Amino acid sequence: MSLFDTFKKLFHHPIDNTSAAEQTPPPDNDSPVKITFSLEAPADSPSPDIVPLSVRLKKAVPTKRGLYPHEILMLDYAHTYSTDLSHQHFQGFWYYEYSVEHPGEVLKSLEQRGFIQPGNLRSAIQNQTLPIIKNELRAIGQKVSGKKADLIDRLLSNASPEELEKKFPVRFYELTESGIQELTENQYVPYLHRHKYMSIWEMNDRMNHKNPHHFSYRDLIWQFFNEESLKHINEGEMGLYRCTRLDMYEFLFEEKKYEQAFNFLCEVIAYNLSGMDNNEFSDIDERFRLELMLKYDFPYRQSNAKLPPAIKQWMANLQGRLGLSDEGLRERLLQQFESISLYRHIFTTAECVDIVMAELNDDTDILNTIYHKAEARLHTRLNSI
Repeated sequence: MSLFDTFKKLFHHPIDNTSAAEQTPPPDNDSPVKITFSLEAPADSPSPDIVPLSVRLKKAVPTKRGLYPHEILMLDYAHTYSTDLSHQHFQGFWYYEYSVEHPGEVLKSLEQRGFIQPGNLRSAIQNQTLPIIKNELRAIGQKVSGKKADLIDRLLSNASPEELEKKFPVRFYELTESGIQELTENQYVPYLHRHKYMSIWEMNDRMNHKNPHHFSYRDLIWQFFNEESLKHINEGEMGLYRCTRLDMYEFLFEEKKYEQAFNFLCEVIAYNLSGMDNNEFSDIDERFRLELMLKYDFPYRQSNAKLPPAIKQWMANLQGRLGLSDEGLRERLLQQFESISLYRHIFTTAECVDIVMAELNDDTDILNTIYHKAEARLHTRLNSI
C-alpha cells in the first residue's frame, strides 16, 4: 500500500467551483505613504537575488486592457499615493516582492493610460488621520462622533471649501472607471498580496497556462492547497501539512462555510496534539523518538503538543456560529476526530475531545491530568523497548 493510499481518506474535501468571497479593503489605518522605500535588501532578506521585472514580464500574461499583475496591485494602492511623486515614499515590497524599482513610474504610466487620475478634495481628506479630521470639525463647532466617512461628509458640508483647499492642498490618486473595472476583474492580485498563499506571478501563470476548466482564482487557490497537502503528506512534512490545513480553514471561514471550516480546524487540532512535525518519516530510532516526545511534550504547561491560544479562540467562535451547545460540540469533535487518520499520536480520540473542551473552559486541572496519563503511557512504551 502506498503512502498516498494510507492517507488519502484525509482528502475528502473536493474543490468547490462556486466558492467566492468579497475582497476586504485595507483598513483606514493602513498608511503606506509613511513608509520609506529603499533599494537596499534587508539584512534578514531570505534571498538577496531579486528577479528582474523584465524577466517576470516575459512569463506573465497581461489583462485584456494590457495590465500586468504589479500594475493591478498599484491600482489597489493608488488612492494612498500623492500625485506629488517627488516627495512620495513607497513600501519596500514593491522591490523585494514584485521587482518594481521605480513605483512612481508605474503610477505615471497608469495615469497616462487612463486608469488613475488626480483625486478631489474628498480623497485628500480621506487620506488624513482621524485626529486631524476631528480637529477640523472641532474648530468649526461640529460633533466628532461617527465613522470616518460620516466625519468627512460633515466637514465638507460645514467648512469653507476655500479653507479646506488651503489646509489640504495635496492630492491623491483615484481610479477612473477603467481602473475600477480592471481592479474588480483581477481581485486575485490584492487578495494574494495580503494572504501570501502564493505569489501574484504564480497565480497569473496558473490562471493563464494551467487552467483548462477556467476556474476562478479562489478555486485555483483551493486546488493549490490540495496539491500542497498531498506533497507534504507524501514527504512526511506534517508541520507543513498542518499549516496548509490551517490555511484551508481560514479560507473556508472567509467564505462563511463554517461546517467545512470546523472539519479542517479539527484536523489542525489533531496534528497539534499528535506531537508530529516535519521529517516525520526520517529513520529515527523509536526509543530516541519517545525520549524526545517525553522531553518536549510534557508536562502540559511546557508542552509543544497543545493548542495555541488562537486555535482556542477560533474553535470557540465556530461553536457560536454553528449554534452548538457544549454537549453538541463534544459530539461533533468526537465524530470528526474519529474520521482523522494519524501516522502516530500521543492522545486517544476521547482525550483529544476532552483536551479541546478543557482548553475552552480553561480547566488546567483536567489538562494536567490528561497529559500526566499520556506521559505515563509513553514511559511504559519506552521501558518496554
